Amino acid sequence: MLSRQGPKGATGDVNGDGLQDVYIGGAREQAGQLYLQTINGFIKKETPDFKTYSFDDVTAAFFFDCDNDGDDTVAESLEAILLHT
Repeated sequence: MLSRQGPKGATGDVNGDGLQDVYIGGAREQAGQLYLQTINGFIKKETPDFKTYSFDDVTAAFFFDCDNDGDDTVAESLEAILLHT
């Protein structure tokens, strides 16, 4: 059956290098994945919080600069739980 709830994805500049990074939300019991863009392609960034909170589908994902430090933070919704890196 095709899911209409998740996982969701988003793009933003997580590390402030001017390149768009990619977040792909996880499904039930599967951690989300964050990929940092480099001039040579993408590299996966290990983020322990994504595994810790992988008990449900990611139903929303977006990037924003929540701490006003010039780089984006990924936020995801797991039925109203907000995570950030």
